Amino acid sequence: MQIYNYDKNTLEYLSEEVAELDPIGGKPLIPANATVIEPLAKKDGFAICFDEKKQIWEYKKDLRGKEFWSKETGLKVVVDTLDFDTKNYTPTPPKENQIMQNGKWVDDIKTLKKEMISQIHQKKDELNFSNYEFENHTYRMGADVQADLLATITIFGAVGKLPAGYTIKDIKTNEYVSFDLPKLVKLSAEVATRKAEAIFKTQKLEDAINKCTTKAQLDKIELKLV
Repeated sequence: MQIYNYDKNTLEYLSEEVAELDPIGGKPLIPANATVIEPLAKKDGFAICFDEKKQIWEYKKDLRGKEFWSKETGLKVVVDTLDFDTKNYTPTPPKENQIMQNGKWVDDIKTLKKEMISQIHQKKDELNFSNYEFENHTYRMGADVQADLLATITIFGAVGKLPAGYTIKDIKTNEYVSFDLPKLVKLSAEVATRKAEAIFKTQKLEDAINKCTTKAQLDKIELKLV
C-alpha cells in the first residue's frame, strides 16, 4: 500500500513510499504525518497540504521567499508562511517618502514638508552657533559668547570704553585680538544681524514649503540661509 508523507508543521506533501507491514497482523503501518489518501496534482504557485481534520488534500498559496511591502507602513516583508494574505501588501516597493493612496505609491508631501522644515531649522541653529569671521579673524560665536558680548557692551557702554587690554581669541591662529568698545559693538551687531536674517529667511522658507502641494514644487525650493 502506498502512503503519502507530509510535513508535521506546514502539512505540505513531502513524499510517497510503500507502507511497512505489521509483523504480527500483516496490516500496513501508517506512521504519524502520513496518509493513504493520494495527494492532488502539482499546481504552480501552490503547496499541496493535508487537512488532518477534514482528511483531504488542499492547495495553499505558496509565496515563500517572495518580497512584499506593507501598504500601511511601506516596510518590506519576506514571506515565510503558506497562504500569505496579500490584501494589505503589494509586490511593488515604494520610493523614499511615499505612501499608498488609491492602490499606488505617491509622494508623502506632509512628511517631506516636515523633513525640509526640520533641515532649515537645523541650518539656522548651526549658523547662529557657528564661528564668525570679522576683520580677517575668526571668533567662536556660540550663544554663550553672544550673551557675553551683549553683557560687556551693556556694562562698559555707560563709561564709553572697555577695560585696558580687552581681547578676544582668534580660534584659527590662537592670537588674542585687541578690541575697543566701537569695534566690539560692531562685531556684536554683525552677529546679531546674521542671527536675525537667519530667523527671517527660515520663516520665509517655511512659509514657501507649507504652500507647496506637490513634490515638484518642493524640489524647486533651495534650503539656503546665506
